[in-house]
Formats: sequence, C-alpha cells, structure tokens
Amino acid sequence: MAAHYGIERLVASTNLRELTDKFVGWEYVNGAALASIALCLNGFRKVYIASDLGPNCLTPMGAHPDLDPLWSTETTNFIHFGHQVSRTQRIFEIASNPLAQKNLRVCWENRDGLYNCGMCAKCVRTMIDLHLAGALPKFRTFPTDLTPTLIRNMRLYPTEYAIRRSEDILRELRKSGEAEFANALARAIRIAKVKRLVRPTLPLVAGMKNRIVHT
Repeated sequence: MAAHYGIERLVASTNLRELTDKFVGWEYVNGAALASIALCLNGFRKVYIASDLGPNCLTPMGAHPDLDPLWSTETTNFIHFGHQVSRTQRIFEIASNPLAQKNLRVCWENRDGLYNCGMCAKCVRTMIDLHLAGALPKFRTFPTDLTPTLIRNMRLYPTEYAIRRSEDILRELRKSGEAEFANALARAIRIAKVKRLVRPTLPLVAGMKNRIVHT
C-alpha cells in the first residue's frame, strides 16, 4: 500500500503487550501504545491515530478523540482521525478501489493462519458492510460466503463498542430491506447483550454458590 501511494513505510515493533495484557484489555490501551511508539521515534511533528470509532460509537476506548490529543508534546502533535465518519461509510468509500479489493485485511484472529478468517465478528461485520455497498463479490480476501447462518453464529464480543457498531449495521440492513441478514444480526446482538449483563455477576454467583455448599 505504501509503495503504491509513494509513501515511505516505517516498521516498528514492541514487546509492550507482554506487560499490558496482564492488567488491561488491548482495546483500552491501544492508543497509549501507538503514542508511546511515536514518541520513542522522536521525529514527527504530526501523528495521526486512525479512529476505530464512528459518530454513534463514541465509547470509552484506548484511542478516542478526547484522549489522543493529550499525548501531544511541545514537538509532536497527536490527531485522532476519522471519527466523524462511520465504519460503514468508510467501507463505501473503498468499495470500488481495486487495491482494497485485492488486499483488504481486517482480521486479527487469523484462525488457521488465514489472511481473513471470514468467521470472526470483525470479518463478518466488514463483509456485511461490503454487501451493503454492493461490492462483496469483488473482495476475494474473505474465504466464506455471507449467509444468515454465518451472521447468526459469529461470536460478537459483549463490549459496548462492538454492540453499538453492530447496531449501526443493523439499521443499515433494515433500511436496505435485508430482512434475513437483519434478523440474524439482531439475534447475535441480543446474545452479546445478555453476555454483557451476565458476565459482571458471574464471580458473585460463584461465590454465593460456594457459601451455600459450605453451609
């Protein structure tokens, strides 16, 4: 991508997550990690952190339009970029780009070493967006077909962001009259909401059970 657009590519690596993963989820520390790398390089006047959020998904996260500028110093200015545009709108923007059609990669699970696994929540949500843009068949980097079953069975993470992001897609599906896909996604969202409600109470329930047994 960098070569195509004539941009110099700079590769950096860090062992930061060996520390942070012990204490906090990556979604809450990713912005700080990116900022720390940029500050260590110590040579950029402006650093853009691409937003993972949209205008309807401004939830507490490690990279956030209110937080990222606070990493700025006297010499380096951090800019949180793109949160005014939803992820669905971004997909529409790149849907006709041949380079994106050939190379788009969104998967971080990489099940079985695949470029995109085509089954995780991030893959499936992106495939739905591409379907809404009328461009999914042109994107050959996804190994699965988009079906109601695939949508229904995806493991949607029970985080506020993942749920709100999925609800944005659900609204677009309903506006487009995609009833089967919409119903399947609505079910996945309901399951994620139940998990979000139940998960914080699990330790308490386990503790109560233990006390009852010992009594």
